[in-house]
Amino acid sequence: MCHPIHPHLLLSSQTIGDGLTPKEQKLASFVSDLTHSLTLIHTTIHLSLSLKDEEAMEMLYYVVFGGLSMVVAVLELSKSNKDRITTSVSFNSFKNNYLLVYSLMMAGDWLQGPYVYYLYSQYGFGKGEIGRLFIAGFGSSMLFGTIFGSLADKQ
Repeated sequence: MCHPIHPHLLLSSQTIGDGLTPKEQKLASFVSDLTHSLTLIHTTIHLSLSLKDEEAMEMLYYVVFGGLSMVVAVLELSKSNKDRITTSVSFNSFKNNYLLVYSLMMAGDWLQGPYVYYLYSQYGFGKGEIGRLFIAGFGSSMLFGTIFGSLADKQ
């Protein structure tokens, strides 16, 4: 049986600042935050064992997504100006336009998911079979999209 990490074993911001450079302090603080997040995930998994399987998995997804989002936010906010690339105004305009159109396209793709699920269920597929169909579709897109995308770039 796994035992939760006790808070007194974790790094704290009071103990990591002594004799370190600012960059090392940021890294130590990040490690401390990551450790706290992993402890939260560990505790949530133990608490979710008493819930139904679907509720436990849903809670686990939220905790993992939230923890990873915090990690990404800390990494992005810890960048200094010398880590960032300066770009022209025209490129920023192009980038923002691209991201807007891409986001709309992805939102449309995500919105069709429940309808495809419903369609499969009407054809008599079970929940597990529908899951495998979705995984096969996304897996083939990942594999073949990577291969054929790189081949198209070479042409």
